[in-house]
Amino acid sequence: MKEDDISVFEAIFKTHYSKLCFYANTIIGNISVSEEIVADLFTEIWEKRAQVAFNVSIEAYLYKSVYNRCLNYIKHTKVENAYVAYLLKNESKNLFTETPWYAYDEKEISKEIKTAIDNLPEQCRKIFLLSRVQNKKYHEITAILDLSPKTIENQMTIALRKLREALKHLLTVII
Repeated sequence: MKEDDISVFEAIFKTHYSKLCFYANTIIGNISVSEEIVADLFTEIWEKRAQVAFNVSIEAYLYKSVYNRCLNYIKHTKVENAYVAYLLKNESKNLFTETPWYAYDEKEISKEIKTAIDNLPEQCRKIFLLSRVQNKKYHEITAILDLSPKTIENQMTIALRKLREALKHLLTVII
């Protein structure tokens, strides 16, 4: 690979991609995210092929890399979820009472959060509100809406991705 031999890279990719996706999915529980994690790993390996040194077997290196990326994804997702939940729980409170000039920004932020939630597809919105506003567990939502646990999980993934995208510009306003 260090000599830019694409056939070596293709062989590694074809041999390990599916197994790594399956492995990542056992950790993450979301096949599309798992595929993205594995694809990003292979992209990075190709881009940094001159610097990549396999001190262990290639397979061990790939599995450890996928494992670490999955843990990073889980940590990142927890932080994002906590942040969105914090914003949702505090949208009616005056968070910036010490400095009155923030009041307008807070109202705008609350309005944008509400708009972003309102713009979610109906099923995503229902599931998101049950989970994040009413603090229902996935199994409770499953019983309430008569949907499979996997559907609940997938819809939450979609809702959080759409909210992240719709609200990413707010980070600069809040900070």
